[in-house]
Amino acid sequence: MENSKFKLGLIFSIILLFFSASLIPSISGDTNNIDNLLTKGTPKSCSLNDDESLAYWSFDEGSGTTAYDYSGHSFDGLIYGADWTTGYLSYALDFNGNSDYVSVDTYSEELGFNKSDDYKISVWIKSTSNDAGMIYQVSSDIYILPIAYIRLNPDGTLEVKVQATEECGVEVHSTNTYNDGLWHYIEFIYHGCPDTSDPTLELYIDQEFIGSDTDYLCPMISQQFKRAKIGMKSYESAEYFHGLIDELKVYKKPGENQPLGVPIINGQTVGVVGEEYSYIFLTMDPDEDYIYYLVDWGDNTSTGWIGPYNSSENVVLSHSWSITDDYDIKARVKDTFDISDWGILHIDIFSNPNGEEPPSGDDNGTSGNGSLKTDASLSEKYGIVGVPINFDGSKSSDLVGIIVGYRWDFTSDGIYETDWLNNPKTTYTFNLEGTFKVTLQIKNNNDLTDIDQINITILKGFNNPPTKPIITGSNIETQNKNIYFTAVSTDLDNDYLQYNFSWGDSQETSSEFFASGIAAPFSHSWSNAGVYTITVYAFDNKTISETTSFVILIDVCFVEKIGYLLDSDSDGIYDIFHFNYTGMETIAKKTNDGYLLDTNGDGKSDYIYDLESGLSSYTEEKNGEKTPGFELISVVCAIALVLLWKKKRKL
Repeated sequence: MENSKFKLGLIFSIILLFFSASLIPSISGDTNNIDNLLTKGTPKSCSLNDDESLAYWSFDEGSGTTAYDYSGHSFDGLIYGADWTTGYLSYALDFNGNSDYVSVDTYSEELGFNKSDDYKISVWIKSTSNDAGMIYQVSSDIYILPIAYIRLNPDGTLEVKVQATEECGVEVHSTNTYNDGLWHYIEFIYHGCPDTSDPTLELYIDQEFIGSDTDYLCPMISQQFKRAKIGMKSYESAEYFHGLIDELKVYKKPGENQPLGVPIINGQTVGVVGEEYSYIFLTMDPDEDYIYYLVDWGDNTSTGWIGPYNSSENVVLSHSWSITDDYDIKARVKDTFDISDWGILHIDIFSNPNGEEPPSGDDNGTSGNGSLKTDASLSEKYGIVGVPINFDGSKSSDLVGIIVGYRWDFTSDGIYETDWLNNPKTTYTFNLEGTFKVTLQIKNNNDLTDIDQINITILKGFNNPPTKPIITGSNIETQNKNIYFTAVSTDLDNDYLQYNFSWGDSQETSSEFFASGIAAPFSHSWSNAGVYTITVYAFDNKTISETTSFVILIDVCFVEKIGYLLDSDSDGIYDIFHFNYTGMETIAKKTNDGYLLDTNGDGKSDYIYDLESGLSSYTEEKNGEKTPGFELISVVCAIALVLLWKKKRKL
């Protein structure tokens, strides 16, 4: 009897063994996916590699108060309070959420980055906290900005951000929560290298693309970063992280700084000894970095490096020469990375006849009416269109009476633009370039009047580029249909503007020239389904504007964050699926329950997407298929039944 029970137990054990074995393929498949997910390395989305490793804190020491940097740069961190514990790999640091952190302030400038760099932060975290916690942050100190960070929010979502100034920054937020007590792998990826006009910030969690933000970013350099912390805000004692941090890596690939333009120098090329002249210095930096000027006046004097100034900013400097000679005014500029060639303006300085002040009037001399003498020579002789110029008649005099009024005619039309003024000084703004004869008239208490005339040269400043165009039009359309758009930009110089479109399908269009502020109409059609990025910039015959991007969907339906469906033949049924993470495109199968989606091209459906109910995971069992190993289980069960039947017959 006991032997019979043993055989019966053995049979059922065999059945269970085969049943378990039949389930192993599906479980081990998930395990492989997890192994792949947890494999450390640079994701496919980022061009950075180990050669660009800037810092690597593995937190594998297991004891002590130093977190060593294993990148080879020795950016070692000082540990304040955090405890050693078991990590994702070997050891990790456990932060209490109240006062624990790691400081790497000493290396903040090296750990910072420039606007044009590529920059990546990767880290493993584990937390159950419902409080805000800064995982890693670099920033300025007093002024806080610029700043870059990875942050766990109170609701469990994750946030990454790069902010250069209050006006411009990029940031990405997750919608899922990650304070579930499991290990999660976070990647902050900033693309600043000048492949496009605007930088992009991307967020990946557990190697899944979460989102990106592309926008204009103001100039930013690594030397502005003065604080760097792990586990808290870098610039103040706040947002302490509560949880575990492990395997924190930072990568940086310097951007390719574009060469600086040679300074343009505008101003008078003939002058006299002792007279001060103003000159305009203009330079464009394609990277829009802050720039510094060095001006050599040619008489063994210079300004030294002065600045910073914005790219394309008109810089006005004045100088006088004490010796008759010809001079070369030379100017060059530098940014953080480069220095320009010299810009040169040749001038001739002559002696002043009779050693007197430079004359005014028609021949730059003063006029006179008996005891009354008008003198406008202290006025500025050069100016810029749109910038106020200072006029000064305070050298005028009356030997007998008292001067009681001053008035000015700035346009030589016999009409005075000012009333009688008590003050000999005033300002005026010219809106056109050219040389203008300006008249100053004075009168005394005996109603005697006198005039003086001076010549003023107005220069047109550096050409202002058009503003970034605004595009209007539909962004969801179908194939082989003319779609209409407008683009509009403004120009501070009121220049006429040409618009240049790139449609994202290797087609380009250029418009005629339109007045500033007038919208230009365009139309285009696409012959294939897809996601297209339209770009447009404005051109004023001298400079171009920033580029504006506009995304249009042609027979496309987004499938939440993982990709999108394409209707390749525009028949109303989507037939292609594009997977965002790999860029792979596979056949989408339409069923009564929705579209079956294959993410890896193995012919098996991984998701099902319904236009109304959304996205959900999909397994073959849902489609009525048999469990793997079902046939084997059936055979084993049949054998067991036969054995039982034989046993019964013997009894």
